[in-house]
Amino acid sequence: MSIYDDVLAAEKLINECYDLETGEVFEEQEEQAKRLRDEILAQGMEALCKVRANFKSDIDALKAEEKRIAEKRKVLENKTESLERYIKDILHLSGQDKVKAGTFTVSLRMSEAVKLADNFENKDFGTYEFKADKKAIKEALKSGLEIDGAEIVCNLNLQVR
Repeated sequence: MSIYDDVLAAEKLINECYDLETGEVFEEQEEQAKRLRDEILAQGMEALCKVRANFKSDIDALKAEEKRIAEKRKVLENKTESLERYIKDILHLSGQDKVKAGTFTVSLRMSEAVKLADNFENKDFGTYEFKADKKAIKEALKSGLEIDGAEIVCNLNLQVR
């Protein structure tokens, strides 16, 4: 049985503590059923929270592994760039544009690229992405302003401490 089924079974027991014909409530049985429900609920929630904690732990471990792999990739990318600069320097110093090296052919070719300053900004030569200011929209909606395509929604968020 699942925790959900166990809680439903306990609720059924609570509902059976009433005599439908007389309306009499069997208080002692009802209290026992409620304690059972609360115990089932607490144990079930504890088990679910432990599973959740394991998932979170796995997520953290995977994130750390992703970071380690990304750092290793970055090191290899830097080594590759350095090696390519070294090969380019040797080829340039040799005065040749093309060299056959076993199964490889190494050559230099001229290309053009645009280099921009870090603070370059020109509206004639760029695209801009709209980013909604949700805080301002929320304040406007709360003040009674109607904004097409915007609404305030209420979410029920789980909090586990």
